[in-house]
Amino acid sequence: MAGRQEFSDYVLGALLAALGAAVLASGYAAGFREFASAEFFPALIAACMCVAGVLLAAAGWFLRDLPPFRWTWLTLLAAAVFAFALNISLAVHFSRVFLLLGPPEYAAAIFLLLVLAVAFARRSHLRALGMALIGLLISTAGIDSITGRPRFTGGLDVLLDGFDILVVAPGLLVIGEAMLCLYSPQLWFSTIARWLVPTVAIRLRWPLLLRVLSIVAIAASLWLAWELNHRISDMALALLFGAFGVACLLLGWNRLVLCFALYYGQELEQSLRQSLVLSRDDLRIFTDRPFSGLLIWIALAVFAAAFALWLRRYLRLRRATPAPPA
Repeated sequence: MAGRQEFSDYVLGALLAALGAAVLASGYAAGFREFASAEFFPALIAACMCVAGVLLAAAGWFLRDLPPFRWTWLTLLAAAVFAFALNISLAVHFSRVFLLLGPPEYAAAIFLLLVLAVAFARRSHLRALGMALIGLLISTAGIDSITGRPRFTGGLDVLLDGFDILVVAPGLLVIGEAMLCLYSPQLWFSTIARWLVPTVAIRLRWPLLLRVLSIVAIAASLWLAWELNHRISDMALALLFGAFGVACLLLGWNRLVLCFALYYGQELEQSLRQSLVLSRDDLRIFTDRPFSGLLIWIALAVFAAAFALWLRRYLRLRRATPAPPA
């Protein structure tokens, strides 16, 4: 298991570094000169991807992978109920307050949500950060809403509207699971038992029925992709992301964080660029305004707490591991 996790860090680190370097080499590095330009956000994400790739490679070489947090079915149900109640309360009680907020507050709020998503990752925060960066980079594909210039389309008309979350999410989460289950129900079940609830021991039964259900799930996801725009290309993209979802399952990459970052990526970019236009490229607009500054400080505190908890678990595991014989 340890060797597989080191291999996982190497692969994701190489993927991040390659994508980031490719984006910067394609001319987006010039976007750092003007914060509000169309190239600024992709260049920023690409630079962060290069740094995260190096850190992941170093983590795979020097550090030891930690076991995931132990969750039970009751814990998962409680978390789902809490998340649903929180969303309802925010929608009911704070909808009027949100109308008074500006672009800096929206950018800071989305930044805090992304930090929370990375901090609550069960296994590796660095891998979750890498998947969030991939989701943010994917969200920049298509026609830029301000300048009208295409980005990361490769000359394909189907990508002018970007990647639809209703194509990417079913591909990653449904088709990926179904592809792996169709290939080997036992392998699929072992990934579920390892990544979701490793404390629950349930025997795998009815593999033929699971394969049939997998075919139904793939067909339903492809039908959803077709119903969006009636394009074969959307179905092909869903299958492509499904193959990537299989790799995420086997290597322990957090697909939910990627979908979360993709969903909020465009709003984060627009809020960030609008804020920089208002402040004439002055980054202090995010800290000078009280509410956005508070959200940023909360995000930094969450990040520091997550790192402290990770370091505590890592040191405790090192102390509990016996030294190899001389």
